[in-house]
Amino acid sequence: MSGSFNGTSYRDQLDRVERFFVRVQQHNKSHTEYDDDLWSFFIHAWALKDWIKNDEDLPEGARNRIVTEVEDDFDLQVCADIANRTKHVVLNRHSRHDSKPVRRDVVVGGGIRSTHHIGLKSGDTVIAQELAERVVAKWKALLNELDEHAL
Repeated sequence: MSGSFNGTSYRDQLDRVERFFVRVQQHNKSHTEYDDDLWSFFIHAWALKDWIKNDEDLPEGARNRIVTEVEDDFDLQVCADIANRTKHVVLNRHSRHDSKPVRRDVVVGGGIRSTHHIGLKSGDTVIAQELAERVVAKWKALLNELDEHAL
């Protein structure tokens, strides 16, 4: 585990995102607990942008570049919509893709598995668990680049 003792480094939040991602991959819990973990993952994953933006141990230029890249990324925009809708129920300010949970499929047999579908303004849907995988991969790629070039 990386991060600072006092919980002010973006790495502390990245660790939290990774812990919630592990929880999202585990289906051995009630539907309510699984839903809590899934939607909490998106809240923490989107909050990582603010942790980076406010981490004064990072060069300002690197922070600004990462924030800009994050805000321009489709998957991270959907993550933002889900995080903000989960926290506020309704998106009154800025909806990127009007992303919202629209359906949950439950498969029973060899354990119970839920698949959550997120609807977009375009009419398309994305599977929440697949989106979570892409979000983690994108954060890791952006932060690996940050570590290599900015620090």
